[in-house]
Amino acid sequence: MIGIRMHDHAASDAIWLVKRHQPSDYLVEFYKVEPKDKVGIITVQCSALSETNTNVNVSYEYVALSDKGTEFIRSFTSQEYQKFIGEWKQLLETYFAKT
Repeated sequence: MIGIRMHDHAASDAIWLVKRHQPSDYLVEFYKVEPKDKVGIITVQCSALSETNTNVNVSYEYVALSDKGTEFIRSFTSQEYQKFIGEWKQLLETYFAKT
């Protein structure tokens, strides 16, 4: 799609709320509210693979609040999700490589 950035990392007016936090289970869920567009429910579940490697399972569920939100959801295909989450993976790996 021309002119639409699929990745919504940069939503400037997003409100983030913690829905559930279970540190002992390495689980956190968030609501990401983008007024007039959409609400996202993001779940992050981690599990140890070894002393130095962690598996991070991330899922997104969206509810549209407008036509713009509906269009985002319609366009957020499995292929787009893979690109989106791949960008997060790269950003996190770069960050942790520096720490």
